[in-house]
Amino acid sequence: MRHAAGARKRTIGLLTLVPPLLAIEVACSHSRNASSPSLAYGTESGENVQARLFEVPADQMSHLQVLTVAASSLERVLRLTGSVAYNGFETTPVITQVGGPISRILVSPGDHVRAGEPLLEVASPDYAQDRTNYLKAQDASALAQKNYNRAKDLYAHHAIAEADLLQAESTRNQAQADLQAAEQALRVLGIRNLDSLAEAPSSAQIPLPAPIAGEIVERLVAPGQVIQAGATP
Repeated sequence: MRHAAGARKRTIGLLTLVPPLLAIEVACSHSRNASSPSLAYGTESGENVQARLFEVPADQMSHLQVLTVAASSLERVLRLTGSVAYNGFETTPVITQVGGPISRILVSPGDHVRAGEPLLEVASPDYAQDRTNYLKAQDASALAQKNYNRAKDLYAHHAIAEADLLQAESTRNQAQADLQAAEQALRVLGIRNLDSLAEAPSSAQIPLPAPIAGEIVERLVAPGQVIQAGATP
């Protein structure tokens, strides 16, 4: 209680000194403003200030452009993010149907190729097996056809029973079906001239043809790389 009372007394005593100080400050300021003239910003005391037009220096006129104020339309610019990619309707990945190591690459990015033109060569055990199956099926079909023709002739002369003729016919049909399956397997690999396989030397090298005509835009494999059938682009 004493400390609070004493503090209140000191506060009152200090406040009583403020009005004289404020009075002195205001009086001094008023007298100073009354005695000194009004100065513009950037001028010195006693300078006669007069309004004048702003003039551009001659060396800065080339940086200015004077236009007449008129109504105009503002262009609306819309900025969006995107990606650049090839047209999916005009491009296709090249995927081999056989597996094995790549022995040679015949084209480079930027080359123009025709449909069916070889792009690379693969040393494929799958192709070697398909080629062997085709040659075997071709021989078996030719032999079955000869046996059927002989059996039909013998049956016409009553030399064999009808069952023997039917058996020869069934064997011929099975051999022809095996030959057709072997041909389709090679055609899927891009082999078109099947008649030349019997005369060509035995080899596991198979070319990978271009599926469409166009330009090579990217190479994703290298010589010696082992590719998987139907998986490696």
